Amino acid sequence: MNIENNTCKICGKVHNGKHSSYFNEGTIKEIAFVFSCPGRFEKNNNFPISGETGKTFDLLLKMMKEKGIIKEKYDCRFDFRITNATINIEYKEETGKSQANDLEVKKDKNIQRLFSEIKDFKRIICFGRKAEIAVLKMKELKDRNIIYVRHLSTQAFRNEKGIDKTRIGRAKYVFDELDKQLKEFKPQKNETGKYGFANAEGKIIIPFEYEWICDELLREQFLLVQKNDKIGMIDLNNKTIIPFEYEKPIKFNNYSEFLIIKRDKKDGVLDFQGNVVIPFEYDTVFENDWYNTPCFKVEKNNKWGIVDRNNNIVLPIEYSFLSTKLIEEQIVVIASKNDKYGIIELNGKIILPFEYEYIDGNFETEPSSLEATKDEKCTLINLSGKPII
Repeated sequence: MNIENNTCKICGKVHNGKHSSYFNEGTIKEIAFVFSCPGRFEKNNNFPISGETGKTFDLLLKMMKEKGIIKEKYDCRFDFRITNATINIEYKEETGKSQANDLEVKKDKNIQRLFSEIKDFKRIICFGRKAEIAVLKMKELKDRNIIYVRHLSTQAFRNEKGIDKTRIGRAKYVFDELDKQLKEFKPQKNETGKYGFANAEGKIIIPFEYEWICDELLREQFLLVQKNDKIGMIDLNNKTIIPFEYEKPIKFNNYSEFLIIKRDKKDGVLDFQGNVVIPFEYDTVFENDWYNTPCFKVEKNNKWGIVDRNNNIVLPIEYSFLSTKLIEEQIVVIASKNDKYGIIELNGKIILPFEYEYIDGNFETEPSSLEATKDEKCTLINLSGKPII
């Protein structure tokens, strides 16, 4: 898109609201969009989301309008509030990278800036990991309808197989993600403050006897619910599948075989029959299922390690940070020990020594690279530690 005298070449009108390479004020108040960071096209146009990503975004907006997700009339993308997880302009020719690292995203000043730009919106759609990291820092937005989807850029789809990576294909993929989240099960609350669910004809499907019901159906048939301050799981016939003896918070997704849940203030893992897979002995548990690695990341006494699905130690619980990444078609672990970062294999073999101040797997847009900080200098490197030009 080219800008001449502030006239939009997409819709032909003048956008009088505030705008810059990372931010567009817009006039529509029903929804805000958060992306990662501005790049070369955004810098040249002084509007966010330009170039190929902008054209894909236009297709997504059209799908949302046709589906009724967007209700207000709009002329083009710049009628909406659009912002980014960071304001820094990033592209390889200028900065050697295509987005900011996580530490830059999480800076208090940056989070405060982003919060001020989206706090007045009831629905917020976040594209990509950087946007998710930033918005998750804002506890004040817990009552908003926040949706996290994949970034629309071509780089975000680079390593995917079996997916249509054309502009329309990427827009459709992200739309399906978004639409699925909007269709999530919505529990209802009666006059006594209890939760249940009745259909459009008024027939009670789930009796109004629960203190809380999760608004997402698991495997399209199970519901996490709370009764007498304890968490259990029922099916859509109100049959108890997992007994009421657990606590919040709960971590789950519809692609997993497991629930991560608390009992006596410790994390453990259950399957969907209620069997204990990982005993309740850890302070924190995360399922490590991004790349079909059958294991869990666990924390005990502020140290992290990895266990398999039989609770056997895969990586000793001795690291202050662990993050599993797929880099150069190899599963590796970014780890920190004694205030230094390195890269190791799942068996503990060292790939890059623990001599860096920070390492970030630039997973979304640079899947074969790492952002490594050493002697206060940030460089894009490969798994051999060599700079990427």
